[in-house]
Amino acid sequence: MEAIAVMARLVRNLQDLDRDTGYRWVTDEDPILEFLRNEITDSGWTTSYIAHEAGLSPSTVRNISSGRTKRPQNLTVEAVLGALGWGRPPRRYPR
Repeated sequence: MEAIAVMARLVRNLQDLDRDTGYRWVTDEDPILEFLRNEITDSGWTTSYIAHEAGLSPSTVRNISSGRTKRPQNLTVEAVLGALGWGRPPRRYPR
């Protein structure tokens, strides 16, 4: 009987998640990838040029801009953004 009560609470909690309007990695578009795609398109540069500047293969940049890549590694995103003129200030993380 106690297991049924636990399951009912679990189901209710999962149903509450459906009302959340936040970003979901599984179903929503990645906002960073959307920004990256727009920047690649708006730059006017070829994917080969961006790839050369980023130190990546042209197919990697082409896959990002066409939407085939869903979850690129952070270093790849940083390299493409750097090639497009975007950057982050260096940060020191506390130990």
